[in-house]
Amino acid sequence: MVNESNFKYDHFPHLQPATRDVSIPRFGRPVDIRGAPKLIKSIAWSCDGKRVAVGTEYKGLKVYEVRTVFEGTGFSLPSGSKQSPHNGHVAALAWSPIEGNVLLSGCKAASGGSSVVLWDVTSPSTPIATFKIPGDVLHLAFHPSGDHFAVVCPRSSFDEVLFYHRMMDDGKEIWKKRDDIALGAASSGGYEEINSLRFSNSGKLLLAVSNDGSIASWVYPLRLTSTPSLIQSSITQTPDNLSLPEDSQESNRPKTPRESTPEEVPSPVDPEMKRDLPDVDMPDQSQVDDSTVEQVEDISMMSRTAAPSRQATPPSVPAPMNNEEKRKSALLKRVRHSVVHCSSLLSLSLDPTGKFLAVGGQDALLSLFDTKDWICVRTFDVCTMAIRHSAFSPDGEMIAVGGDDSYIVVVAIYTGATIAKFPITGFINSLAWHPKRNMLAWSTTAKTVPVWYLVQQEA
Repeated sequence: MVNESNFKYDHFPHLQPATRDVSIPRFGRPVDIRGAPKLIKSIAWSCDGKRVAVGTEYKGLKVYEVRTVFEGTGFSLPSGSKQSPHNGHVAALAWSPIEGNVLLSGCKAASGGSSVVLWDVTSPSTPIATFKIPGDVLHLAFHPSGDHFAVVCPRSSFDEVLFYHRMMDDGKEIWKKRDDIALGAASSGGYEEINSLRFSNSGKLLLAVSNDGSIASWVYPLRLTSTPSLIQSSITQTPDNLSLPEDSQESNRPKTPRESTPEEVPSPVDPEMKRDLPDVDMPDQSQVDDSTVEQVEDISMMSRTAAPSRQATPPSVPAPMNNEEKRKSALLKRVRHSVVHCSSLLSLSLDPTGKFLAVGGQDALLSLFDTKDWICVRTFDVCTMAIRHSAFSPDGEMIAVGGDDSYIVVVAIYTGATIAKFPITGFINSLAWHPKRNMLAWSTTAKTVPVWYLVQQEA
């Protein structure tokens, strides 16, 4: 009789740390970091690992130097007694991937609307740029080039993604909203729901997870399109003067399925954007057309019939159009849509080495996908409740997972072994690895004292 207890789960010799000359880290006890003014809502590390920023309730934003982080000392943005450009809780943060001093922050909606603010932390008194956003800011994502970023804004019946880029104007560097592309905007006819969004490591694709348990990807054009295209339907073209419903500013995310996504209009891809890192496999852009997209996607694309247009009377003169009617944003070209979970997906994280992406959600399962073949290579059953946050270690050997459970668990990517488990109080608000060291930071919803937690590998 075989004693099954002698076998280890997924014990493949060639994947063991000793075989791959990788040491298993040992973590110390979590340390409380104090000094924040209010409850911590978000945490993010700078790309060089020298700073960590925390966003708090009631407009709070604080930056700590890593060398003095255990002392709880830091500085606020903006510095001094200046009024914050934010109107609500700072629940979204993102550092530039190429500049260790550039920080992006977004807040929840308040009576005056939300704000997305770009900071140079070496000059904390005044932000680089401030953008007013109607409704909430759910998520922020920087492009790997550091010259673009995306803002996810939840709406009542769809989610809208706004894009911004850095450009030169009269010899001066400025940041400006892109009006040539759109994703999920009602004014452009697209309907998407997005719970988490990332740019691929190469920057060619935009990846997102949704409430229908799917992963989707779109081609992201770096260059501005000279003449934005009108939205096309398989039956007829949407008239320029068609009145579409305005964006709702409600922040509650619906739980019911939404309308099917209409066909997207292709956007050009920058041919010079090349990276050695593996990326999600996709057809060559020169060969991508509507028929190719339909073969790649595993969901039926229903066409949205435009409202009937009125035939113009010959002698009448058409009324002049305003700027919004003249300029239409082209929807990003979706190249893949795969339903991979049976429930809502809430978290999306990318391996720093570019080999894997991980998704988790309401079914308490974390799935690991190969970015080359777009197949699930492993599923981690280490949680019992919804997974809301996941983060890869800087070497790509481990992933930290947290959500509605009473703990954070760190598992090995290749073996599935549990490396560490840290008990928590409340639910996870934010989870982030240091970009160069095995140091993990997180915050929870526990309403005790303003504190966040830091744990690092023992020497």
